[in-house]
Amino acid sequence: AEHLLDHATRITVVDHHLDSDSDIPEAFDYVLDKVGSVSTLIVERLMEADLEDGLTEAEATLLALGIHADTGSLCYDSTTPRDAKALAWVMEQGASQTAIAEHAKSSLSQEQQGVLTQALINTNSTVVHGVTISTVLLTADGFINGLAAVTQDALELSSSDVYLLGLVYEPKSGGQRKNKNKPGEKITTHLLKDEDAQGALKKQDVEEMEVGAVQQDELMAERLKASFDRKDLDGSGFLDKRELTTALASSGIVASEKSVENLMKAMDKNGDNKIDFNEFVEFGIQSQKELTKPEKKPCTMIIIGRVKAGVNMKSIKLGKMLEERFGGGGHAKAASA
Repeated sequence: AEHLLDHATRITVVDHHLDSDSDIPEAFDYVLDKVGSVSTLIVERLMEADLEDGLTEAEATLLALGIHADTGSLCYDSTTPRDAKALAWVMEQGASQTAIAEHAKSSLSQEQQGVLTQALINTNSTVVHGVTISTVLLTADGFINGLAAVTQDALELSSSDVYLLGLVYEPKSGGQRKNKNKPGEKITTHLLKDEDAQGALKKQDVEEMEVGAVQQDELMAERLKASFDRKDLDGSGFLDKRELTTALASSGIVASEKSVENLMKAMDKNGDNKIDFNEFVEFGIQSQKELTKPEKKPCTMIIIGRVKAGVNMKSIKLGKMLEERFGGGGHAKAASA
């Protein structure tokens, strides 16, 4: 519904993540409450409205599916009695149990599977008082739906007792909606970053040398050559879509197929569906100029946590651990987690 925001006269955000920052600056009203599912908040308002005709089967089923998805069918530790009451009400309204059984346990999408893979590869684990706590921080080019299901799967597959998944992404709101086909800063930075090339795009390294603009570009080109060669897996002298996707994944970024396509279009100047070295360098130099502009685009971080049933969290002091991880600065996300 993102395209409708430009036409709305009033926008209300309904959310059950009390600490989340909204990426919809046009929002006028906020409805926030600590429940397991945002659908519960909608259902409670429908219950209060005492609708004369009630809900249709489709409406009741959709709301029931929302509660099942957010609460793990009332099994997640964030589930509240209000979620159970809301689910019971939509069942009374005629929610289809057949449809719920078919869709409530749907498999992860390709995008979600990519997040799960990156999470398992980059997981860090520690044991506190016999409890295995695992954390991972990933970067994406936009918000990804279904992170609760991804985190639950990561908890089970990693044999952890506690699993915290953090995702940093660029909110697609405001004026950014007008540039949907332009690759985001996160995806661009991670593609061009190459640790083995030792900072191919570190502008300060270039500025410290008393050389002209042409020589600066030549220096960048030399360093980009090392980065290009590492991404050119088949040694063909060109980068294709598969190699771009692999390069992003190895940099710890989760990019959607659409984002990779946009990146290809931005880099592929002659439209032959492959990127040669000159196109790579041209894109790198131009992107560096954009990335070094003084203004910075805002980023959002979301943290999803899951705890295995029966685990005693009283002696873990998770807040203190996260505070130390974030430098002891009282990070808001650490406190909420």
